[in-house]
Order: sequence, then C-alpha cells, then structure tokens
Amino acid sequence: MTIDNSMGRQQGFTLLELMVVLVLLGIISGVAILGVSANDPARMVAYEANRLRQCLKLAGEEAAWKGRPLGLMVNPDGYGFMEFDKGWQVAVDPPCKARFWPKGVSTQLLVEGLPPPSLSKGAKSGQKTVDSKTSDEDEGGDKNNQLQPQIYLFASGEMTPFSLELIVAKSVYRLSGNMLGEFEIEQITL
Repeated sequence: MTIDNSMGRQQGFTLLELMVVLVLLGIISGVAILGVSANDPARMVAYEANRLRQCLKLAGEEAAWKGRPLGLMVNPDGYGFMEFDKGWQVAVDPPCKARFWPKGVSTQLLVEGLPPPSLSKGAKSGQKTVDSKTSDEDEGGDKNNQLQPQIYLFASGEMTPFSLELIVAKSVYRLSGNMLGEFEIEQITL
C-alpha cells in the first residue's frame, strides 16, 4: 500500500459551494411554499381569524391597562378598534390598525346570539366604516348617528360575547369570544 503525497488538486466541493447550493434550495422552497399557501382560501381565512383573535387579546389587555373600555366595530368591509372617551370614537392609537377583509371574504357576526343592528342594515344603506372619522360637528350634534362598536372590551377583562364567521369559497372559520374574554377558533365543514 503506497500513500500518494502529491500536491494535486483534490476532488469534491468546497464549503462555500455547498453553502451557496443550500441557500438557493432554501429560497426556492420558500417561494414555492408561499406561492401555494397564498392561493389557499382556507389558509387565508384561518390567518385572518387568528390575527383578529390576537388583536382582541391585545385590546383586552390594553383596556385593562388604560382602565377604560375599547370596542371592536365590524362591518362587511373590515374591522377596527374604537375607544371610549366622552363617547365612542375611532381609536387614536389602536391595539391593531383598522383592517379590510381580504377579497372574497364575507362575514356573519352574532353578538350575544343576535345579529347586531348596524350589520343587519348593511353597508348599502349608508353604514359608516370604522375608518370614517366622525365628530359632533360632522354629524350636526346627533349622538344617535355616531359610530358604535358591536363588541365591547371592558377594563375588568370582560367582553361582549360574540361569534364571527369568516367565509370564503368552501372554507368557514368561526371566531367566538365569551364574557370572560376567552376566544376559540373552529373550522366549520360545509
């Protein structure tokens, strides 16, 4: 058995070449996964339900910290947070920014087991959105015409019981909240 001590070039890949290949494989697989999940309506609705649940948890904590109630206004186009300071108004520094529902998502909200009055009238009858800033001057002083949240989050940790269904294609996710400020998300099969 002889050992060849020649200074010839060795066969194989360098560490740098292997790392470049691994980075490229990671990028390609990441793009493939994002491309598949972005087009999946069920994942989109599940993401929105989870996002809203986290926003509501944060809003409950903020209401307790500030010592005053916050509210969630939901409409067919999206949702946003409101705060109570001598009346309900769009939150100046909300726990989560107002958000529009993704294209194709419809909602069904029940508050304490009943459809809220502002949603039963629908957006076609001039329903305001949480994005519209209102004041007494804008409304001519009419207190009955101001924005009102459907879901209240109190400083005590309690909240208005609700059930919100997010519906797209054949995917339905229900986000429910109870009086104690606990949340549950369930997928409903059609």
